[in-house]
Amino acid sequence: MSGYGILNICFMLGILLFPLRLLFALIADARRKGGYSHRIPMGKFMLQWLSGPPAGSISFLSAGQHSVGRLPGSSIFIRESTISKEHAVLIVKRDGVYVMDLGSRNGTRIETMVLEPGKAMKVPRGFRIFFGRETAARLEEAS
Repeated sequence: MSGYGILNICFMLGILLFPLRLLFALIADARRKGGYSHRIPMGKFMLQWLSGPPAGSISFLSAGQHSVGRLPGSSIFIRESTISKEHAVLIVKRDGVYVMDLGSRNGTRIETMVLEPGKAMKVPRGFRIFFGRETAARLEEAS
């Protein structure tokens, strides 16, 4: 089997196993916090930027919506060619942080899962969010 065949198999396994990993992470997070009804205090989240122009910086997220994009008025402004002007929205609620792609050209992912435009998806703590092709951040709880 060629090297490319092995890479394709590994990639497909990653895509097939991601929903299970996401489910287990959500269940573990709920158990760690004392059950599914546990409320998380607002403003307790941050994005640790791993790559792209904001790499090495931290964005603290308060309650509400935060726009991500190349427009200078965006809550999280990222000047990078694979980021759309209005790329995505981060929504901070009591039960966690959600991300919704706004129909961006290069997409938004949680780990390997590509988000469907217009549908918000909860981001488990510790997971990476990819905006475009080069910019990534890890969601963490602020201490």
